[in-house]
Amino acid sequence: MGLEATGSMSGDEEVRRRVGSAVTEIDRVIRDLRNYIFGLRPGLLADRELDEALHHLAQDVQEKTGITVVVDIDPRAASQLAGKAGDVLQIAREALSNAGRHSGAETCRVRLGLDEHGAVLEIEDDGKGFEEAAVREGQGVPNLRARAEALGWNLQIESRPTQGTLVRTTMPL
Repeated sequence: MGLEATGSMSGDEEVRRRVGSAVTEIDRVIRDLRNYIFGLRPGLLADRELDEALHHLAQDVQEKTGITVVVDIDPRAASQLAGKAGDVLQIAREALSNAGRHSGAETCRVRLGLDEHGAVLEIEDDGKGFEEAAVREGQGVPNLRARAEALGWNLQIESRPTQGTLVRTTMPL
């Protein structure tokens, strides 16, 4: 973000273009590194149940960002998703990471439950929200969408400026 701000301050169009290109490349490298790390590191899931892993993830985010993270897990949903736990955890990690980096939230809720369509994972924050049209390629929202689509899951994001953000993933069982 600092590079983008620096580029926009320049009066030289070539400098702005080159900084924009560098930012795009950095975003690509970050995305590739995340994919690499997540693919190698089941870390949080090693010897843990999904509910315990989500609680641990929430605690980690809370310690790193100062956002109070409240977790509500239906044990039936967690047990039914045991075979998909790594994917569920990665969706939660990306959504919480986005909230920690961008939302300015004081509180974030993580809820895993069941409804008539299957299991539902919700990550909701009370932050500043955003206009989805302003989201750039290579950032967290496109990552979330791509992951959910690849898994055949339904992902909904509801956000409005000053109203916070809700990321809701429905996973057929």
